[in-house]
Amino acid sequence: MGNQSKPSAIFLLGPTASGKTRWAIEIIDKFPNTFELISVDSVQVYKGCNVGSGKPDQDTLKKYPHYLIDHCSVSEIYNVAEFIKDASNLAKKIVDDGKVPLFVGGTMMYFKSLFEGIHSLPNADSELRKKLDAELKENGPNKLFDQLVKLNPTKAREISPNDKQRLIRAIEIELSQDNQNKDSAKSGIRNEFNIIQIGIFPNQRAELHKRIEKRQPVLVNDKLINELDELIMNNNLEKNHPILKAVNYKQAFMVLNGSLKESEMLEKSIFGTRQLAKRQITWMRSWQDLSFFDLHEQDAANEFIKKGLKL
Repeated sequence: MGNQSKPSAIFLLGPTASGKTRWAIEIIDKFPNTFELISVDSVQVYKGCNVGSGKPDQDTLKKYPHYLIDHCSVSEIYNVAEFIKDASNLAKKIVDDGKVPLFVGGTMMYFKSLFEGIHSLPNADSELRKKLDAELKENGPNKLFDQLVKLNPTKAREISPNDKQRLIRAIEIELSQDNQNKDSAKSGIRNEFNIIQIGIFPNQRAELHKRIEKRQPVLVNDKLINELDELIMNNNLEKNHPILKAVNYKQAFMVLNGSLKESEMLEKSIFGTRQLAKRQITWMRSWQDLSFFDLHEQDAANEFIKKGLKL
């Protein structure tokens, strides 16, 4: 289980629709006054992104508070570096209060970066950004992508030529005058905490698909369209905002801009959610020191926690 002289923390991760929130709540109930919850979700972090994110309702959040839900406005763009800083500080605060941080969510990049750390990246260069934007408009993404391949072929393999926002940022980092700083590691929390890692892993993919199909009509409907329409109008959202690329919100945005019929939105979101779950499961399979439990094995997971924390 790791070095018991360190404070402990729990990672509870799983694909979408696997029941992570329900599991977290049961853990809180089973071990009273032991844990505090920190959300690991790149959409639920935003205020107002309620319907399409599967965010717990207000009654649930009142009874079971989650740090980093409704943490910032969609007028901002919250990134992984901010998450690491906020989550690390919260974990230390929770330990100082005599409790154990319980991280729960499905944003795998956040979990990985919190655990391992990330590279410190140079600040954005506005002049360079303008130059790259102009090149994109004039020549299209493929020429910029070729440039990234020459600068950093490893990074290029991680980015689609069509993901213009990430493409420009990657080139910006490579060309930045502060480039020498990019390899200075910003450490994660694995050296500071004894982390017990639990993965909700569906043994039968078909069962997860059934859960997705049952859940999606609650998340994807006219309420979602209205919610997103208000978010766009009230916050002047740019079309490259990460929210508009998130599953469910992506499909609702396509309805709003006329590129998708509302009657097709649910079907497209189900397909998108299945693809998201597939990617999440792929992440989990590559995870080190992750203990897997099937969708119905929460009792075993609870015992694993009890043993790991010596409760």
